[in-house]
Amino acid sequence: MQLKGIKQGHNIRLNDNLSIPDDSQIVVEIKEVEEMSIETKLQKMKEFLATSWEGKEEFLEIMQEINEERHAYRGRDNR
Repeated sequence: MQLKGIKQGHNIRLNDNLSIPDDSQIVVEIKEVEEMSIETKLQKMKEFLATSWEGKEEFLEIMQEINEERHAYRGRDNR
């Protein structure tokens, strides 16, 4: 299992829920993640989009779900 989190003082705040029972003994391995510059992110996105869509079915499914969620009607807020 691999989870990401952020160190704050003596604590590590996890980005996801840890689905193990309380009082379980665990081993934690710490790896520092280097932040990527905006330029590097943009270059990687351009490279990704420039390649064939074959083999990227999971990506396309996720993008479709995001699009459907963005356009879902939530009803009118009557406040």
